[in-house]
Amino acid sequence: MAQVIDDPIAYWSFENSEIPLSNVVSPGPYHDATAYRGTPTFGTVPGFEGLAGNSMVLDCNSAIELPYHQDNLGRNFTISLWYWQLTNDTRQAIFQSKDYFNISCEAHYNDYTNNTFDNWIGETSAGKFRTELKEWIHLVHTISTSAGKSTLKVYTNGVLLASVNRTVDEAEVFEKRQIRSIYVGSFRLGGRYFNGMIDEVSLWDRTLTAADVTALYLKSKAGENLEVTPQAWPRVSFQVPQRSFTSNSNFGCIA
Repeated sequence: MAQVIDDPIAYWSFENSEIPLSNVVSPGPYHDATAYRGTPTFGTVPGFEGLAGNSMVLDCNSAIELPYHQDNLGRNFTISLWYWQLTNDTRQAIFQSKDYFNISCEAHYNDYTNNTFDNWIGETSAGKFRTELKEWIHLVHTISTSAGKSTLKVYTNGVLLASVNRTVDEAEVFEKRQIRSIYVGSFRLGGRYFNGMIDEVSLWDRTLTAADVTALYLKSKAGENLEVTPQAWPRVSFQVPQRSFTSNSNFGCIA
């Protein structure tokens, strides 16, 4: 039965072995994820179980890019995924916005054991959390914007982390810096690549509530995919009323 959480604007379950980077909600060249670095594989890390079906396997030298930005995410949005970390011998990023560590979750720069993940909004630290290796962790970042302020909240395994919370000026996130796409498994400049499995990557153009996050965690923990309804591509029609144009060129024909 569909739930209120079954309305992401983008969703990657990695279940389709032929086109694993296809966006389940809006498949197509402008909405699918693409390989940003290396060649991600799909399945599981040998000898270990996936979350449910296929996962994306990153080998500390591969990552993907999500073609979603602040114009289609809006200023109230949510990023959700599951991650399973194989090693922590390098400083690894789970995700980060393309141009800045504007929205980000990566190993903390002063933790030389690489066990602690720092969370950022507007290049301001929102706090840290620590997880163990070889465990599936559900991670959710919610961004809410009101009255000129943007707030980041972080959840792990369905629980709000009270120690990871930050409010900054809205302009720091969307004007001085911008969100022009999102790397999963990579630092914004390349490097700090994730080593392990990532699954159930989802984006909402709204801020999920704490109850939404709990429901999302329990649903995917039970091995259930989101029950999304694929959206048709937008179409351009020249049916009535008819439209036409004429163009002259000194350089021959134009197509």
